[in-house]
Amino acid sequence: MPVVRRLLVPFPLLLALTTGCGQPAEEKPPAGTGPVKELTDTVAEEAAERIRTPMDQARGVAELGDRRLEAMEEAQGQEKRPGDQP
Repeated sequence: MPVVRRLLVPFPLLLALTTGCGQPAEEKPPAGTGPVKELTDTVAEEAAERIRTPMDQARGVAELGDRRLEAMEEAQGQEKRPGDQP
């Protein structure tokens, strides 16, 4: 039994010393200051621009088509005069 006591007495002491050596889980690195964050933001902006550009171009073409259609309808309306036969 003396061998067991020799092992059990230092064990709690050793355990207590080793548990206090780790870094606390509460501490977090500062947000947004690393090079990875900057690179991620840059890539995200480029991806958004690549998606946004074709969509803007498509909207522009659609608006151009709408204006052309309105102009054609207006021109047809001016050709018909109130006194003319259909």
